[in-house]
Amino acid sequence: MNPYDSAGHIYVNGFGFVSEDPWFRENRALFKNAVVIGLVLIGILVLPTLCLYPVRLLLNILFTPFYYLGGSAYASVGLQRVYSETERLLLELLAVGIPLIFAGLLLRPRRKGLFLTRKPSPNLFSGSVAMCMGVWVLCALVSNLSNSLLQSIHLVELHPENSMPNVPAATLIYLIRVLLIPALLEEFLFRGVILRSLRQFGDSFAILVSAVSFGLIHYNLSRDLKGFALGLALGYFVIRSGSVWTAVGGRLACLVLSLASENLPHLFPGQLSSILRAVLFLAVLAISLLAFVRLCRQEANPFILSSGHTGTRISVKLGRFFGNIVFLLGAALWIAQIVLHFQIIG
Repeated sequence: MNPYDSAGHIYVNGFGFVSEDPWFRENRALFKNAVVIGLVLIGILVLPTLCLYPVRLLLNILFTPFYYLGGSAYASVGLQRVYSETERLLLELLAVGIPLIFAGLLLRPRRKGLFLTRKPSPNLFSGSVAMCMGVWVLCALVSNLSNSLLQSIHLVELHPENSMPNVPAATLIYLIRVLLIPALLEEFLFRGVILRSLRQFGDSFAILVSAVSFGLIHYNLSRDLKGFALGLALGYFVIRSGSVWTAVGGRLACLVLSLASENLPHLFPGQLSSILRAVLFLAVLAISLLAFVRLCRQEANPFILSSGHTGTRISVKLGRFFGNIVFLLGAALWIAQIVLHFQIIG
């Protein structure tokens, strides 16, 4: 039997006459997504180094007049802290902004209305934010336990210095850097572009791959695992709500929670900070549990996800995606960063 019709279309079981074999089309799309996401990971890692000199050149031009105008040593120290925070802000803006534009132009997600225009329902938005905060707290508790276990075998994870400055202008820049840049640009990249592009292979596949990719960009193992778990929750709620603003709200809430947890010892020295941190975590867990129960009661099957227009098993798709050489190279560079952030003690 001739599988081709008079127009040259091929007959495929389950699809009828099509202009191209769906298996080849899916393989090509998987390859393209894996290459682009691998390049995104590499870009986020190397762009801060590549952009360091031009950023410093620009800031030296802008800040030089202020150094001459500064009268006291305190003013010079404050200006230096503003300079430092501005430099880190610009580097992080470029490190995420350039890959965001690159991925948006190449992947071109087709699902319109999921990016900026569609708004989630208030009930689902508030519930998703609460549950994402609950996931963050659970991950923080597991991270504390894993750090204790690592110390028992004489290993410690190094964390980048990220303390809040005591200069008002520098504090404002710091808050923009640690809250708004991740909540907006990173979520637009990983949940707004990458997740949407991957949904053609199935929602479960899209959530898992975007979460793995997101987890790889946090430099050390505990933060990577926390990013992966939070990425699963954020991806799920973006698909459930149909809006990337759900991820933006959930991520911003988690960042504020992280900032509050880190600064409690500075505001309340001694045992009081530990008590307040425990109370804060318990309150967040209680609220997130109530939100989870409400979600399960409101929807009969809240965790049923689309498998996409594909007959390929998810394990096969994952193997093809994660086996791509460009993605493996990006992942290997980030894993090397994780290893470098371990230090032997004792």
